[in-house]
Amino acid sequence: FLFQITGVALILYGLLSTYLLLLVNTEQVIKEYMTLLPSAVMVVFGVILFLIVTLGCCGICKESSRFLETYAALLLLLGLTQLVFGGYCVATYGNQDIRRDLDARIGEDIRNAVINYKEDPGKMDTIQSWVRKLHN
Repeated sequence: FLFQITGVALILYGLLSTYLLLLVNTEQVIKEYMTLLPSAVMVVFGVILFLIVTLGCCGICKESSRFLETYAALLLLLGLTQLVFGGYCVATYGNQDIRRDLDARIGEDIRNAVINYKEDPGKMDTIQSWVRKLHN
């Protein structure tokens, strides 16, 4: 039951972070730096975790050793996949050159939102509320 809640939490957090990234970043930054990749993978892992845990619950209810063996194997596979993806994210987004470029691009997007505030005030308001939520 706890892992089902964790799966749902991963899905919700992934969707929320995807939504915030789409609001703040331009399409070019999203495509070039694949900023949505970690959020999308988090949603996928959440769905897979929820399904695997449901399979395990069915195995426990039916007292089926085959269900439980499948559950354990899939859970192990999911854990290994998450470790590999975590390593990929650290290697990719931990690179100082990529982080500097991404910071510069996000800064440029924020400057453009400030300059073009009269044409699109919603974008700057979204950035301000996003930053306010990060500091609370």
